[in-house]
Amino acid sequence: MDVIELTERMDNSIKFLSDMYFARLYRLAAAKVGVPDYRMLVDQKLRTAGQLYEFMVHEFHQARAFVLETAVLLILIIELVLLFHGKPA
Repeated sequence: MDVIELTERMDNSIKFLSDMYFARLYRLAAAKVGVPDYRMLVDQKLRTAGQLYEFMVHEFHQARAFVLETAVLLILIIELVLLFHGKPA
């Protein structure tokens, strides 16, 4: 039982050290290839896409508000025309 526990502890420590080694190796390889620059470009494009989306949503809300205001104005004009022609609404 003690041997199994000792073996498990050694396996876990080896996994930890190998993970640290592979993480360092990945960082070095990523720096050589230019992954941080690529990541920065992707983040910049995501920010641009987000700003474009916000602009389009804002434009949609403004267009919808314009249509609603036009509909209210049209209803008001119809009511006024009917009122002045003597027809009850």
